[in-house]
Amino acid sequence: NEVGNTPLMDAAENGHVDVVKLLLKRGASTDLTNHEGWTALMQAADEGHAGIAKLLIKKGANVKKQLLDGKDALQLACEEGHLAVAKILLASAIDLAGKNGDNPLISAAENGNLDAVRLLLGNGASINSHKHNGYTSLMEAALNGHTDVAAVLLESGASIDKRAPNGMTALGISCEHGHFSVAEIL
Repeated sequence: NEVGNTPLMDAAENGHVDVVKLLLKRGASTDLTNHEGWTALMQAADEGHAGIAKLLIKKGANVKKQLLDGKDALQLACEEGHLAVAKILLASAIDLAGKNGDNPLISAAENGNLDAVRLLLGNGASINSHKHNGYTSLMEAALNGHTDVAAVLLESGASIDKRAPNGMTALGISCEHGHFSVAEIL
């Protein structure tokens, strides 16, 4: 198609388990990428198709493959709150660090996916790491008004004193963006 998807990628993205099984049986490559760098596993993860993700991994899909921006299948699943996929990927010994500091925990916090945040923290994600812009998971939760996520991050030891390159802390960020409920807990 126009973005270079293979039939396996299209089937994985759209949740067609039987088609994925057939294509894998006939030797479809799990790690081909489209023009944007997406693999079938990334597409299944992004759409929340846990059964397909499991099939692809079983057939040898590279769980560490990354898009140009450094996102991998785990980060895509966590951004969208697809816990079943995230659990499958975590069981595959995937790297929680991410490229350029941007990692699954930061993505989950930024998008308000509380269950994904808890899952990642329980699996050893680095709570005070920061992405390329200097923002930590707590700062992203503060920026986006995710009070419940900020509370869990604080309970898990997130630093309220960390500063972004612009000098802002999570408290300053929440105040600047009018997120009073986050500011209250900080």
